[in-house]
Amino acid sequence: IYILVPILLIPQIVLSGAMVRFDQLNPEVTKTDRVPIAADLMASRWAYEGLAVKQFKDNAYERHFFEADKQISRNQAQLTYWLPRVQSKLDRCLTLAEASERPALTAEAKALYQMLADELKNFSGSNYPVLDRLRKGQFAPVYGAQVARLLESLERHYQKQLRAATETRDAVQRRLAQSGVDLAKLRQNYHNARLADVVTQRLDADRIREADGRLMVLVDPVFRRPPTELLGVNAQLYASSKWVAGRAVDTYAFNVVVIWLMTVVLYITLYFDLFRRTVQAAGWLQAALSGFRKLRKV
Repeated sequence: IYILVPILLIPQIVLSGAMVRFDQLNPEVTKTDRVPIAADLMASRWAYEGLAVKQFKDNAYERHFFEADKQISRNQAQLTYWLPRVQSKLDRCLTLAEASERPALTAEAKALYQMLADELKNFSGSNYPVLDRLRKGQFAPVYGAQVARLLESLERHYQKQLRAATETRDAVQRRLAQSGVDLAKLRQNYHNARLADVVTQRLDADRIREADGRLMVLVDPVFRRPPTELLGVNAQLYASSKWVAGRAVDTYAFNVVVIWLMTVVLYITLYFDLFRRTVQAAGWLQAALSGFRKLRKV
């Protein structure tokens, strides 16, 4: 038991997300903006994330502003980090086009396409013919001008959304103040600055990263939109919601369900003594294979 306890507990501690950042693990076993599979198998990971997100977004202060703060964060990130990086990629393509460096230009054009396609999929009903050219690795100054106009349109959109979200937050703040709520005291009593730094990762210098052919904004994971595939288990750590069957489910509720499912699976495993039976079956299989190899040698 003195050997078994550390073997069971150490992975729960290390892979919970509280002590070690997942993006600092070996890149062979994890992705930049995803929780590694090994961590998903740890109950501590689901418990820690659920409690952290619940305390941040549903406390008596932040629950009034969370939706507005989410929109402010997303649009600020696009304006501050995403647009400049895409503009830099466009400038790189224009430079390569002038120098007639076709192989490098083809690769950069495809990378530019992926950056734009990942973002534009959030805009339904939009058609951009220039993307077909970029997807095939084709680039010319005329395509660059079209992309530049597209980026200007996106910038205006993000600025409009940012202004609307800021006005919404100000309106909520005025309404609370008029109803007699002491916001300064409410923030002092319920807002945890250290927890906010953790779930927003605003102290990190790495705000945006290009990896796996994608451009990923890393700041404010609690405000970022989670991916819609794999029943929510493929979301970034501290995502405020998980997508299940096309619907957003609160992270706390989703994580509690996952922990209960783990409990049920463990109960069934212990009740039917599946660990011992699995080890015995593996031993029988190994013995059978060993006997088969001896027969073949004879």
